[in-house]
Amino acid sequence: MKKLLNHSPETGVSEYWHWDPETEISTITNEQDVSYLLEVNRDVRNERNKHHFEGKDELGTHIAQIPLIVLARLTKEGRAPNQDLPAFKRWLNDPDNFWAKTHPGTI
Repeated sequence: MKKLLNHSPETGVSEYWHWDPETEISTITNEQDVSYLLEVNRDVRNERNKHHFEGKDELGTHIAQIPLIVLARLTKEGRAPNQDLPAFKRWLNDPDNFWAKTHPGTI
């Protein structure tokens, strides 16, 4: 059984309670629809490739947009940018996480 506990329209994060009658274990999970963010990341990355745009300003280079639900997991694992920047860079440069990048190069 799955029951919605909370939904935030601002973040798109939904919290669900799950009950498994066979094991009698309940769990709480979070889900987020990130399809729009993935499209935006792809479009920004493609524009940078097309125009060789560095995207630098007074704050630096915009390199990624990461869904809150993924950032929460990275924080729990100790790999968030404010916790372990080298570990975060390795995560971001992993080909499996290319979807998060808005900058086509290696970080």
